[in-house]
Amino acid sequence: MKSPTEIKNKVKQLKFEYLKAFYQKHLVKEPQNCFYNRSIVLDSANKEVTTRICTYFTDGETYQICNSVKCSKQCNAFVPKREKKDLKDVLESDMTQNPERYPEILVLNWALDVVDEITVDAVEPEPVLESSGAVPAERHIIQKVKDFLFLTAFKVNAVLARFFQ
Repeated sequence: MKSPTEIKNKVKQLKFEYLKAFYQKHLVKEPQNCFYNRSIVLDSANKEVTTRICTYFTDGETYQICNSVKCSKQCNAFVPKREKKDLKDVLESDMTQNPERYPEILVLNWALDVVDEITVDAVEPEPVLESSGAVPAERHIIQKVKDFLFLTAFKVNAVLARFFQ
């Protein structure tokens, strides 16, 4: 079974990978990531057309269309909508509110909870006397705890084997 430290390090590594991908998606020079770029809907011959315009280069009446990656990569006025710190906060908030979107982290956090549970449950229970009062029934309880720990450790190993190959 992997140690809790190894599991925590894997969680940190996965969070870093998610953050890196999130930065790449939201900081790349694309029209939807520019502070000055807006999406508008135009009516043309009973057909709605969505396009993007740049509000930086405008005189109030005419706008420059900027709806391609090529256009935004060549633009000198490109400013990201959000800073890195804001993006990190958004991702951390999403990880907290929607953990099902991040299944690997969810499983590893579950494994950490199980490891904590195992250490708490490993304490020997108080001896319980049978109804006759003659023979303590603690052997039965200890065996149940051992069975639980064995099955839990087996399940955790099976889940973690997928991440640590």
